[in-house]
Amino acid sequence: MAKKDNSTGAVERFSVYIPRIPGQKEQDDVILTVNGETIQIQRGAEVEITRKFFDALQRWLRANDYADDYIRTSAIR
Repeated sequence: MAKKDNSTGAVERFSVYIPRIPGQKEQDDVILTVNGETIQIQRGAEVEITRKFFDALQRWLRANDYADDYIRTSAIR
């Protein structure tokens, strides 16, 4: 969900939630770096991030989906 205040020129922010992994004791946070700027997203908590990190997160999730699909189809052969 995007929030932007055009009157003040505020930065567009997106609310994201990355779930904890069931059955896994240690939960690694998700770390994203874009153009030398790094953020850390805690799993299991809703946080707000700027568009550049939201776009990077979307690409990361899409790449993970492709990798999972490849692994599943390769295991069938």
